[in-house]
Amino acid sequence: SNLKTLRGYMFKDCSALENVVIPSGVTRIDGSAFLNCTSLKSIVIPNGVETIDISTFKGCTSLQSVTLPKNDKFTSIGASMFKDCSALVDITIPDSVKTIYGYAFENCTSLKSITIPDGVTTVSGSAFKGCTALKDVILPNGLATIENNAFQNCSSLSNIVLPDSTNTIYTSAFEGCSSLT
Repeated sequence: SNLKTLRGYMFKDCSALENVVIPSGVTRIDGSAFLNCTSLKSIVIPNGVETIDISTFKGCTSLQSVTLPKNDKFTSIGASMFKDCSALVDITIPDSVKTIYGYAFENCTSLKSITIPDGVTTVSGSAFKGCTALKDVILPNGLATIENNAFQNCSSLSNIVLPDSTNTIYTSAFEGCSSLT
């Protein structure tokens, strides 16, 4: 296939779309490409994809399984990329990721655990806000900053170990984490 880019809003509101196989030649998925595809259950993103833009899977409320690309050029989880993906139980963030932008996993209410890769130095604002099932978070050595509301209302979060490198925790970062002891 000669297809290199899935353009923004390409499949927006395709409410019957359940599974997607992205061709191996694709290197970019533009913002909101799968916005509100409420029946989408799984997606495998080929290793050649270097960029996945903002809000790509936002509102995909049935999305349970995502395989992210593994390559050195895939370095960020875009803002609101998985926001409101309420069926997403777990996801492996590749080691190449250095940035997790704000709201990336907000309201992923079934997400149970997350391991943030070693190269990430900041957990951006509201990145995991409202992940009410999130119980286990592994923060990387080298993490310096946890921004506003990063884990706000993660009511199942019972334990978190801050690396020695963490020097700034912003307002309400753990507000509403009622299970923290």
